[in-house]
Amino acid sequence: MDGNRLAFVLKTYPYAEILYPLEPLLVQLNEDNRSFFLSISRDEILFQAGDERECDIILSGSRTAMDEVLEGKRKLMKAIRIKRVEATGSYRRLLLLESILWLANKS
Repeated sequence: MDGNRLAFVLKTYPYAEILYPLEPLLVQLNEDNRSFFLSISRDEILFQAGDERECDIILSGSRTAMDEVLEGKRKLMKAIRIKRVEATGSYRRLLLLESILWLANKS
C-alpha cells in the first residue's frame, strides 16, 4: 500500500470540501501482518503505520485486495460483498469512505 500516493491523491482531490467530514474519519487498514491508519477531515489527511487505536472503520484483507480498494480499482462495498475485504463500522461511514476513495481516484 502506497500511503504517500494515497495521501497525495486525497489532498489534491478538487472536491474535498464537499465530501470530507469536519470531524476526522478514522480508518484502520489491516493487510497481511501490518496495520496502517488513515485520518480524513477537511483540515488534514494523515496516513501512517502504527499501533491500534479507536477507529470509525476497520478494514482487513490481503495487500492486493486493499490496494484495489484504496486505488479505486474496486468499490469498497463490492469488495466487502465478495469477501475480499472484511469491514467493521457503521454503514454510513463505510459509504462515505467508499465515495471518497472512488471519486478521488477517478479525478
